[in-house]
Amino acid sequence: MAFKMSGMKFGMGTGSMNEQEQPGIYQKKKSSTYAKSYEQAYKDRDKKVYGKLTQEEYTKEAKRQNAEFKDSGKWDYKNAPKVTEEKKNNRTSTRTVDTATDKTETTTKNRAVGDKKTTVTTDKATGNVTTQKDKNNKSKSETRDKDNNFVESSKNKNNKNKTKKKDEDGNTIKTKTNSKGEVVTKTRGKGKLFFKKDKK
Repeated sequence: MAFKMSGMKFGMGTGSMNEQEQPGIYQKKKSSTYAKSYEQAYKDRDKKVYGKLTQEEYTKEAKRQNAEFKDSGKWDYKNAPKVTEEKKNNRTSTRTVDTATDKTETTTKNRAVGDKKTTVTTDKATGNVTTQKDKNNKSKSETRDKDNNFVESSKNKNNKNKTKKKDEDGNTIKTKTNSKGEVVTKTRGKGKLFFKKDKK
């Protein structure tokens, strides 16, 4: 990830962080390289630019900028994520993270029986919209394309996962974890009515 502060730019990753010569307050005649993890870089981040990001969000952005640097030789810090937080009332709050690749809006409702969280993520490249709902130890999500056609879904209750997804050929594939911890897969061919259990 790139940080522009006090005339410096830093490249960050699990491998190394490079100090590059920049005009301004700080100048270094020779560049140096030293190891720095995403966790440590998160602690040392520029709070004015990346202060509101979580560790997970920060790491995702760091990897995106590292990939951008490899392709173009430039850090894309100008498109750093923008975070806005809004408290609608004493129980409901909304947090929006707008990045170069997607926009995520999370609405949290505080309840006596457990918080309820709804997260809507829009992929800027494909237009796909994923809605995830979390409540106590249960979660479910569904993804639809820009034309509102079903793409995939998943459910997780008491660590028992269920997923449903369409492949490139139009087949619908369902997976679930049974009581023995085994993953069972069923497929419904394009235009078919029923699912058939896949052979191992």
